[in-house]
Amino acid sequence: MPRLITQTTVADFRGRLCDVAAEMFTEMGRDGFNMRELAKRLRVSPMTAYRYFRDKEEILAALRARAFARFAAKLESVQAAQRPRQRGAALAHVYGEFVQQEETSYRLMFDLFQPAVPGVPELAVQESRARAAMTEFARLMVRDGLFEGDPDLIGDVFWSALHGVAALHLTSKQADIDRLLNETVRALSSAYCSGAGARSNDLCAALVTHDTLAGSYRTRPHLPAE
Repeated sequence: MPRLITQTTVADFRGRLCDVAAEMFTEMGRDGFNMRELAKRLRVSPMTAYRYFRDKEEILAALRARAFARFAAKLESVQAAQRPRQRGAALAHVYGEFVQQEETSYRLMFDLFQPAVPGVPELAVQESRARAAMTEFARLMVRDGLFEGDPDLIGDVFWSALHGVAALHLTSKQADIDRLLNETVRALSSAYCSGAGARSNDLCAALVTHDTLAGSYRTRPHLPAE
């Protein structure tokens, strides 16, 4: 009697397949990743994976979706910073932490040559979630009178700048990513703080100091343990 295939069975196998695929991608990169080796490691026939994913690109898209979910969770944790002026330091910290701990995943997430894969809607969901977390950081800063401007635009500017630092680190390996991320946040915070009004002058002055960005988050962490 053939084994009953349920939605739970499918989800479990897809999850196991993605776990193995992630290990392979870390070891081999995009060019070395192949379906035959994946099947071998899963101990299934070479055609089994095609019952769950259309092709290699759909599997890689699923890996990107999972990576973006972890990345978004990191960014969302910044909202837990208890003091408004600590949010910038927290943002720099979690961004750098993810890039350094999940370098391969970060490269895959932002691969310039990845094709559009319509079969993985979760990818767009998690990309949007990450962007929303950056926007929420900016929205909270505007709400508290620390920044002035459009939160959507501010969030995109911060993300663009931090991604530039990450790309420099990944390509040169000589850039001090933590120092550059902190300085990037300090410079942008100074720019957006300058128009926020007299009522936030004291907070702004504290927000953009090197000591605040370099030390406050690390010495007094307020983010929940993972």
